Amino acid sequence: MVIANTGKADSSLVVVLHRKFDDSAVVKDRPRYLTRMDSTGSFYFENIQPGRYAVYAMKDEGGSHKYLSKGQLFAFADSPVVITENTSPLTLYAYAEETGTRPKTTTTQTPAQPAGRKTAREREKDRRLQFQTNATNGVFDVLDTFRITFATGMKVFDSTQLRFTDENFKDIDPRRYRYVRDTTNKIFAMFYNWPTDTKFNLIIPKTFGQDSAGRRLLKDDTVTWRTKKDIDYGEIRIRIPNLNMSQRPVLQMVVGDNVKYSFPFNNRREVRMILFPPGEYELRVLYDTNGNLRWDTGNFFGKKLQPERVIPIRRKLTVKANWDNDIDISL
Repeated sequence: MVIANTGKADSSLVVVLHRKFDDSAVVKDRPRYLTRMDSTGSFYFENIQPGRYAVYAMKDEGGSHKYLSKGQLFAFADSPVVITENTSPLTLYAYAEETGTRPKTTTTQTPAQPAGRKTAREREKDRRLQFQTNATNGVFDVLDTFRITFATGMKVFDSTQLRFTDENFKDIDPRRYRYVRDTTNKIFAMFYNWPTDTKFNLIIPKTFGQDSAGRRLLKDDTVTWRTKKDIDYGEIRIRIPNLNMSQRPVLQMVVGDNVKYSFPFNNRREVRMILFPPGEYELRVLYDTNGNLRWDTGNFFGKKLQPERVIPIRRKLTVKANWDNDIDISL
């Protein structure tokens, strides 16, 4: 048993066999046979009647041995398995479908103070449009996307009034960058091909916009930052000569449980990045069959679609700043 989006074995699921082959059996009926994984994620059935069985695996919620929700880890065999004295081994790839629902949030309202008790500074803050950027302490990572984040959603955002300049306050050609807002109208991303070790300014006039409550800037503002230097990054070159290129392999670089970066392999079966942030990364190879650079879940009902496969790489990569990090790997 393998968890499809990590490529790691799992020992917490149960595997069930059904005599009925219609899709609803795994939802409505209790299985004919059941077994649990061992510590390596392997499973075995013993003393079962020979014949054809539908094979499923799942996180056994509530001891029902049924597939109850799309958020439940689940796996299925592509076709019925014929059980004989020498049945071939079977690998199942478990996934949880994305439900698209969001958890409910609870908000707590704080009783407002009487207006007369607020200081002049507090009253000014109430009517001032507030924002921040992701240039931390005036330093920006060129591998990131520059973002302006407002405390509340913007009703008006006139990007033509913003001046994006070099360190000498010379305007940068607007054809070289663009702004994109998110669905909340709070975050505005600026896409630009950032050079290293370069100073920039963003001049924001007070008339450029207002939020949904009518708040504006009280005066013109200027944000200044410098991009990181070349020596703040490492160079990586990762080669995997025995890749199956027909399955569109993608290198995933993982921090914790999150895929931090994804890069498709070129025809030389390598990924090379001249500027890459230092750190320790787990490595995986995603076989990206639909070419969207991210892992896609399976779909049992209707499509009978297996999840995309991920192959974990045992060695970790420690990227050092100002260093060529060059490795060869064999799957």
